[in-house]
Amino acid sequence: MWIDTHCHFDVEEFAHDRTQVAADAYAQGVEAIAVIAYLAKYWPQLLSVCQQFEQPQLLPVLGLHPCYITEHQH
Repeated sequence: MWIDTHCHFDVEEFAHDRTQVAADAYAQGVEAIAVIAYLAKYWPQLLSVCQQFEQPQLLPVLGLHPCYITEHQH
């Protein structure tokens, strides 16, 4: 069993082929993918994408990247 521990699978670059990429990963033995957030404004999209797939399982990791800390402050 393989687990991809750091992926930004929710980003726009995957929008056109996300389903195929997920299928290819699963076919190669990847059973889970940790989908890492870096900005709070993208959390809803990340959660939505993670709910779309059963195999591989997409695991949402909600966080705030320190490089973008000014975007997290009110």
